[in-house]
Amino acid sequence: MPIRLAAFDLDGTLLNSKKEITPAVREAVRLASARGIEVALCTGRAVTECREILAALPEVRYAVLCTGVRAMDTKTGRTLFENSLTAAQARLIYSRLRGFDGLLDYFAGDTIRNDAEKLRNAARYAPAAAVPFLQRWHAGERSLDEFVAAWDGPVDKLHIYYISPAERDRARAAVADLGFFVTTTDTADLEIMPRGADKGAGLRKLAAYLGIPREQVLAAGDNENDRQMLLYAGTAAVVGNAPPGLREIAGVVGPANDEGGAAWILRRAAEGAL
Repeated sequence: MPIRLAAFDLDGTLLNSKKEITPAVREAVRLASARGIEVALCTGRAVTECREILAALPEVRYAVLCTGVRAMDTKTGRTLFENSLTAAQARLIYSRLRGFDGLLDYFAGDTIRNDAEKLRNAARYAPAAAVPFLQRWHAGERSLDEFVAAWDGPVDKLHIYYISPAERDRARAAVADLGFFVTTTDTADLEIMPRGADKGAGLRKLAAYLGIPREQVLAAGDNENDRQMLLYAGTAAVVGNAPPGLREIAGVVGPANDEGGAAWILRRAAEGAL
């Protein structure tokens, strides 16, 4: 069956290591769209962190955001579905994690909040390529403790870059009994969402909204938080920089993201070659 919905992770997949949309990706998205494929984002980012990408790819209408917590029609701004943490749940998670050495992203409303001092020193925690992005799009709070205590709205997720994998593992153990969905996107980070919120669940809901069976859904990713969407999709693809544990569940392995992997996958989908 031909691919009708192609969902791509952003960081490490659709973007190169400089977090750029290349001309080859732009052309592949245009080709796929012209051939009737709905190209969608399926990312851990919030919509505010996707603005430049959406501007560069006007063919993209739908985005599954915050690792499956919500989806949007990016042309109208309409939220299609959401499954956020309550303020009380987020405060509980935060209380368990605040003592560990990390840069904590608190996805509250349309803004990602960080401790201002740690955000200024983001290079201590985050990969170098991510630092300018974090400092541009995230908001620093003089006291993140005070912000969390006062915030009563929904929280899409908590994401934390840790000083080391060992510190990340200690933090993960501290929230293991709470029953939330916990995953990773990098060598020393954590993402924590409500149970039932992951990229696979988000992509399944988006496909149902669009009336597209899973057999006609392509998912492409590169890291552990993409696992559930790869397991859901009728066609699972990874770029060459994906770890071995993810490659083993993919039916398609393309070149690395810096070698045009996303464009290669999308062109093959548009040509009916997957």
